Amino acid sequence: IGLCPEHRSQRTRAILIAWLLAVLGGFGATYGIMEEHGALAIAGFLALLIAMILGAVRGPVVQVKRIENGHAYLSGVCRKYLEQLPEWTGM
Repeated sequence: IGLCPEHRSQRTRAILIAWLLAVLGGFGATYGIMEEHGALAIAGFLALLIAMILGAVRGPVVQVKRIENGHAYLSGVCRKYLEQLPEWTGM
């Protein structure tokens, strides 16, 4: 599914921030453990946790919420995009 420029940039920014947090968190946690600096180690692990959550929540484009009676209900697609699609006739 294609993304409009606005949503593509939001997704790209979220992924870049998640990676940056993961790298900095990894270095912070490692350095904090090596130097026995507990606050830095905890901050590093917290940054890693936030990076994982951000990547999981903001990274995916389209997600299936439920499937029933042959219909898939999606999230992650804005109404403006859905309005561009042709009306579904059942087949």
